[in-house]
Amino acid sequence: MSRKLVKTVCMFQLILLGLAALTGCSQEEKAPPAVKVEKYKTHNPLAQEKFNEARLLWTDSEVCSAPRAAIALLNETIVADRNFAEAYVWRGLAKSELDLRDEAFDDATQGIRLNPMPEFYAYRGLISMRGDNMRGARADYDRSIAMDPEQTHAWSFRGSLNFFENNMQTACKDLQTACRNGDCGLWDTARAEKHCN
Repeated sequence: MSRKLVKTVCMFQLILLGLAALTGCSQEEKAPPAVKVEKYKTHNPLAQEKFNEARLLWTDSEVCSAPRAAIALLNETIVADRNFAEAYVWRGLAKSELDLRDEAFDDATQGIRLNPMPEFYAYRGLISMRGDNMRGARADYDRSIAMDPEQTHAWSFRGSLNFFENNMQTACKDLQTACRNGDCGLWDTARAEKHCN
């Protein structure tokens, strides 16, 4: 294995750790920290209550403390409000951490059908990337960025994909753009590891 390839593989592993910290779920079940609930709203009080409980299982850095519990709560959310797009997307993210690839992708797709937000395309791209569908991931990241070039998730995720595909300059540009838009975590890591300057 060439030195450059080893460096790229190491960087991709580092990026995957960063992605897990951004939006993933930990396999261990632990007590969730107190966090504020996101902007997502529904008019159904029971659905909102269950969704809020599920979102409290993600920390500020969006690491899920209990993916199975999150899925159960999001199932209840969806039963109470079948049109609550965000519940499908977050359930897809939790399922992707449990390697339920097809179900995760289907959930994210349903969320996008109900509410085609740029952030949701970025999350579906992450789900695709976790399922080794790099072409689908890139398409979703590109669409997310085209819809809203100032959000951060798609830039960070696409930067990770570019590292994986050994597109180092493009990866660094994506992570730098994510940083300019307000999320410098992966950019700082890539610079500290001397993958970007």
